[in-house]
Amino acid sequence: MPYTIGWHIPDRVVLITFEGTMTLDDIDHMNLDTMALVGQGVPPIHVVSDLLAMERYPTSIQEISKFIRNDMKARLGWTIVITRNKLVRFMSAIIIQLTGARLRFFDTLDDALIFLHDNDVTLSRPSEQATQT
Repeated sequence: MPYTIGWHIPDRVVLITFEGTMTLDDIDHMNLDTMALVGQGVPPIHVVSDLLAMERYPTSIQEISKFIRNDMKARLGWTIVITRNKLVRFMSAIIIQLTGARLRFFDTLDDALIFLHDNDVTLSRPSEQATQT
């Protein structure tokens, strides 16, 4: 499987990490897995997609957009994409606009998490998470 998915912060922040080659089937499964977690979490739920290790991916926005669902929009907070690839940023921006989600791009996971903590006061700080576990 070219992606892993799970809670980065339980019930609040979903982290999806992509590796290697993504296919349209992978995107379909990933979207279903993501929506399942979003349905279980406590809103607003933020989704962070780390695309730094993704090597190949479908480039047809029309084909990819067939798998995009926005029925969970009310439960979502920020959609964060971590990538340095300009084409991936462009395609992600177009696809995410179809969902109406709030989107930000970052070069690193650390930068993305700092942004989320600065913009969602309901998230515990990383130091608070360490003391809770």
